[in-house]
Amino acid sequence: MTSKSRLGAKLSPTSDVIGSKRGISANKIHLARKTIAKRAMAAETVVDPTVDRRLEHQRLRNRMKQRRHKARYVSERQILEQQIEELSLVLAKRSGAPRATVDESDESSALSWQDVATALSDARLEAMTTLETLQKQHAKLQKTFVGALSMATTLSRRDNLTMPARHFAFLDATLAADPAARRLGMDWFSQHLYHNTDLMMQYAAFSPVGNEVKSLTRDCGPDQLDLLSRIQIDYNMPLESANAAVNGRLWSIFRGEVLPFYSEYLDQDITASIDAKLLYRRMVLSAGEANFNISREFSTPDRIVFVMGSFAHDERQARNETWIPTMIWAVLERRGPTTSRLRMVLYNGPLSVRGCFTTWQEEFAELLSPPEERSIESFGESLQAQTRANILEKFSTLSLN
Repeated sequence: MTSKSRLGAKLSPTSDVIGSKRGISANKIHLARKTIAKRAMAAETVVDPTVDRRLEHQRLRNRMKQRRHKARYVSERQILEQQIEELSLVLAKRSGAPRATVDESDESSALSWQDVATALSDARLEAMTTLETLQKQHAKLQKTFVGALSMATTLSRRDNLTMPARHFAFLDATLAADPAARRLGMDWFSQHLYHNTDLMMQYAAFSPVGNEVKSLTRDCGPDQLDLLSRIQIDYNMPLESANAAVNGRLWSIFRGEVLPFYSEYLDQDITASIDAKLLYRRMVLSAGEANFNISREFSTPDRIVFVMGSFAHDERQARNETWIPTMIWAVLERRGPTTSRLRMVLYNGPLSVRGCFTTWQEEFAELLSPPEERSIESFGESLQAQTRANILEKFSTLSLN
């Protein structure tokens, strides 16, 4: 045996011992790793209460969602079944044949999809026709609303006037062009005048008894005057007899027959639909100036009221450049079994030019015969003088002389 082999023989036992030791160490390492892994897995299996509640909430939401889907499905199915039942009735009526009883067990009694589709198509056409009708009606009502709103807006625009004239004066109202809004405007404005009758009688300050005819001017704003004429006549006859005697004469005044201007009666179909005793007329005074007068009669057992008011503008006509607010109230009332009384107020406001009311100084130049003295007193006297002949003529006509 050589020295090399002897050396190898001597070293081999030592090598085996070392190898076995290494194997034991490897086993321990492997076991340690498995233990660590098991502990990690055990740690992962510990449930966090917060996570558990979140998962339970999610599961509950899913169950509720499924129930809602199911309920919706059932509801839609019931609706469809009801529609099929209704369409079956429609088809049966159109075909003229008696409707067969639907038996769920008999599939031959069910409608074909072609019949259902035909019925749905007919229903769609009917729905489209209804929709078109409703859209037209909506557009019409929208125009009416816009017109009524426009008039309401103009009625709310009043000059800052001293009391009490502000209650009834200077209504710069525009009559809308839309037929429905036009009808509302005529009815509302005439009703507005009627419901201000007592206020106007109070403002006119009539004498408590006796006949009277008088014109006066009053301060109604900064450097502005209004002109008010009043007529009071007592009749020794009952209200019914007095009305029979003066009704035609009053309407002659309200129709403008006593004036040297032509009156054109407008919208007679609309006025007739509101009230048989309602009249709307246009009276051209000059270029850029026309009166748009609405007149109406209101009757109660003991009082008959005649009113007239002027619109500032009419959307169907040329816009006024100049305009004077004109209103008339005539009240025929019972005083006793055999007596009655007529009170009449004729009101003119300040001149309006292009939408603005003028002062008395600006209106002074418009007088037919301006006085030499340029003062508010002389201006008022001139206005009264210009109307005196007209008022006396009306007093004579209504006195039944």
